[in-house]
Amino acid sequence: MWLYNLGIFLLGIAIKLMALVKPKAALWVKGRQNWQHQLTIQLKPHLEKSRIWVHCASLGEFEQGRPVLALLREKYPNACLVLSFFSPSGYEIQKHYTGVDVICYMPLDTAQQAQQFIKLLNPAMALFVRYEFWLNHLKILKQNAVPTYLISAVFRPYQPFFKWYGSIFRDALQSYTTIFVQDDSSAQLLHQLNYKRYKICGDTRIDRVIAMSSENQKDLTFLETFKGHNTLFIAGSTWEGDELLVIEAFKTCRKTLAHLKLMIAPHEVEDKKTVRLLKRLKASGLVYVRFSDHPTPEQLKRADVLVLNTIGYLGASYRLAEVVYIGGGFNGGIHSILEPIAFLKPVYFGSTYQKFNEAVQLLSCGGSKSVKNTQELSEALNQVLSQKPVYDQMMAGIQLFLRQNNGASFKITEALQPLNG
Repeated sequence: MWLYNLGIFLLGIAIKLMALVKPKAALWVKGRQNWQHQLTIQLKPHLEKSRIWVHCASLGEFEQGRPVLALLREKYPNACLVLSFFSPSGYEIQKHYTGVDVICYMPLDTAQQAQQFIKLLNPAMALFVRYEFWLNHLKILKQNAVPTYLISAVFRPYQPFFKWYGSIFRDALQSYTTIFVQDDSSAQLLHQLNYKRYKICGDTRIDRVIAMSSENQKDLTFLETFKGHNTLFIAGSTWEGDELLVIEAFKTCRKTLAHLKLMIAPHEVEDKKTVRLLKRLKASGLVYVRFSDHPTPEQLKRADVLVLNTIGYLGASYRLAEVVYIGGGFNGGIHSILEPIAFLKPVYFGSTYQKFNEAVQLLSCGGSKSVKNTQELSEALNQVLSQKPVYDQMMAGIQLFLRQNNGASFKITEALQPLNG
């Protein structure tokens, strides 16, 4: 444990040094200044309430925990919900979220600060989302007999729990009252460690994206005009390697699917980041327009390709697509496939997906395919768009995936111990 505490101490020093030159690190440091005083003020209106603490590392974990937060609010309307973040990228975006009573940073996981934080917070229940193993906080929670849960967890053999040097992390598992895992393979790994207080509940993000797909009322007139009566292929969150693949596959498919149109939404939308994409489109001979240029209806109708170089429209746009490609599979890891899946759209992605549980699971269900090159993507698009049995098979796979994962948030909240006080 001393080695872990030394690592936490050095982490604190490193972040403070980085704060001199990195704005995100500066926010991390500033957000934790006088944290005890700030938390005391926030808790003052809720002194007589039981407190439920939910911790998220950053924004992605918040979106994963959000449906559980909503159900906790319904189940315990008189409790004080406390939401904490580790990263500024989560806290700064969600610091005005109205679904909880208190929003704060988690202090650095030193033994002293963990003791101070949990004494001040005095939670009746604690929930950590996905990958949170702050050993000192967990130790204090266990010492105080606080029911503590890990939700939407995924375990893989390469993690320290399953290595010879991971004994302190294996011990930390015993701090959790229950671990709610997403899949069978995670459950089996825990079982190998002789940890049996787990439940397989699926992925809470499925609940979130399904809710978002019904809530999202973005005005998509521009995309409806661009699509017209054609078939729409959307490539979302693309990088350079994806864009080369997608453009060439699109050109090939147009030889047999004349009414196919393409919308590309690059991962980085700044003008200087999209120069290469625009040059490639120009060289391809395809007629393209950019969202930021405010194309007229006539320009949209004539265009083969629409470049969605803005933030906020991609998720809603998937409902108008017939087929979707998700980028990142040639740049270290794919982006989220869940938004198009919520609209029941067949999904394709590159070869680097193995660390993304939803992609692995959806592939096994038959609702998506991984491609390695232009030829594979071209053939896959031609098949799904021209052969109804192929399309129907992928639809069945998506529906199976959703059935297996839908309702995870409800299963989790129903399995929590009754709140005392």
